Amino acid sequence: MKQNKELSERIEYKYYIPLSIRQHLLHDLKKFTKNDFYSNNKDEGYRVASIYYENHTLKSYHDKLEGQAKRVKLRLRFYPPIMEGHFGNIEFKYKVFDKILKRKTKISYNELKLICTNNDFFYEDVLQSSEPLHILKVRHLHDFQAFIRIDYSRRAFFATIDKNIRMTLDCDIKCCRFNGNLNQTPHVQVLSRDIAILEIKTPGYFPFWLSYIIKKYSLKRTAISKYSLSVQNLSVNSSLNIN
Repeated sequence: MKQNKELSERIEYKYYIPLSIRQHLLHDLKKFTKNDFYSNNKDEGYRVASIYYENHTLKSYHDKLEGQAKRVKLRLRFYPPIMEGHFGNIEFKYKVFDKILKRKTKISYNELKLICTNNDFFYEDVLQSSEPLHILKVRHLHDFQAFIRIDYSRRAFFATIDKNIRMTLDCDIKCCRFNGNLNQTPHVQVLSRDIAILEIKTPGYFPFWLSYIIKKYSLKRTAISKYSLSVQNLSVNSSLNIN
């Protein structure tokens, strides 16, 4: 199968959004933006599922907490409900100081299922591109295995005039230990339902209207990681040992 690969570089700004201002904020954003490709007509949003990889020392988690200037994160992303004929993505996120470099490759449902097994046999027999070899090297280098699944509801927008500016608003974030089943349902609430996360993804600049909206609602940039929050929530009631 020929695979589509994307490479993008950006800076991410993240903010907690309380329920009390959410609809007002969305109203202002929609004056300058359009919904992204995945948005449905009913509620203008969609579900996102991510399976994060980790090793037995929780390297990705601790690198984030320690504020390491350079770090890598490996995840699989898809959009529930997932079934035959659907597609997902392999995503590497490299953080180098304040910049995020994301490497994304589109894969089929069957390839997604095989990768989730944590076995390496499929690399030669199923996936016919250089990307799986890169995944294999990264997995072996860090001893990564599929670890945690995180699901949430997302509203996503592109700036009408400048499509390099993208915004997402995520809420109802839930997680669970990944058990190998793509149809499992995460049940552990990561954040209160009253709190959403706004992410602004930009090449390094803000248009005037966006700066104005941030100032209008007194938004404060915060270092937010859905993955780190999920690890902390799961550690309360379960073991986080990785076999």
